[in-house]
Amino acid sequence: MASHAHDKNTPLTRLIGAGVPVTPEEFRLDDEGARALGSLLAFPSDRVHVRSMMNQSLDGAIAGADGTSASLSNPWDFFTLTVLRALADIIVCGANTVRSEDYRRPSGRPALRTEARRPRSAEFPALAIVTTSGEIPEHIDQAWPTFLICPPGRGAHVARVSGFESEAIIEAGRAQEIVRALAERGFIGIQVEGGPRVNGMFAEDEAFDELVWTRSAITVGGDAPRASVGSAHHLAWHLADLFHSPGAQIERYVRTHPKETR
Repeated sequence: MASHAHDKNTPLTRLIGAGVPVTPEEFRLDDEGARALGSLLAFPSDRVHVRSMMNQSLDGAIAGADGTSASLSNPWDFFTLTVLRALADIIVCGANTVRSEDYRRPSGRPALRTEARRPRSAEFPALAIVTTSGEIPEHIDQAWPTFLICPPGRGAHVARVSGFESEAIIEAGRAQEIVRALAERGFIGIQVEGGPRVNGMFAEDEAFDELVWTRSAITVGGDAPRASVGSAHHLAWHLADLFHSPGAQIERYVRTHPKETR
């Protein structure tokens, strides 16, 4: 954000850890700070773990005037995004998000990629796009690797429209089925990046283990969508970690009543 440009070297400060106030700990927005934050937020290496990552304004918008999350971003949010993407085995998002946010190769911070911090030790995260139509941007590369997730019975149609090989098509009707299918392919550190309908799908099916959400210190008004839409659900969370900065708060929530093992 331009209003905080002069503060861009101010570190993130952790104020809450493991659910309780802690002695403030600073994470500079450099490679050293990224490694420290990456160690703190690393995925478990011995089980499937699903993380939601989103950014929103103080008044709940997940997109600004340009229709994307980029206009809500700031140095602290972007720093956290690059760290989190360097930790995940695979990133899951909806086709609308891929189009509006211009997804290409969401690779994460280079200093962390070279240290194989992902549970499956790949240099880059794979990408999984939730689609019904199979219509995805031409620049999306199946070899990244990229998978297309579609409703049961739509696989042949999605393959035909997208041009993807059948091995890259996953048919799944529920979020838990998506998680199981990805885990069977070796992806256990799963990061979901929206949009709202995909988030709602995962929340309704109790498929999230944690939320890492940024609140940018701006309000935008308008009729921008919420972080999650869909059928009503009621899940309880507790605040595990809180990071403060001049332009954003990074909040990590975990389930109060964890779901049964998948």
